[in-house]
Amino acid sequence: MELISLQQLRVVEDQLVQIKEAISLLQEWNGELKCADDLLLSPSGMKTLAADCMLIEAIGESVKRIDEKTNGQLFVLRPEIPWSQVKGMRNLIAHG
Repeated sequence: MELISLQQLRVVEDQLVQIKEAISLLQEWNGELKCADDLLLSPSGMKTLAADCMLIEAIGESVKRIDEKTNGQLFVLRPEIPWSQVKGMRNLIAHG
């Protein structure tokens, strides 16, 4: 694995913390949902859906940047996480 600088490592660490915080927000905002229709049946549900999409897009963008900064070497250490699908969701939302 090609070494990255301490500064790059700190950037990656900050991005991972932001991803964790975004996931926590998604869980908090959607914890009471019983089905996807709950998001579509009220103005507040639609606002939550829009905010969810923005966070999912930001998570995917962060994952993409982390992968670039680590030359594709970090995520291979955690193969149980579907990293390409996480990046793919970002592409669906941003360009879908």
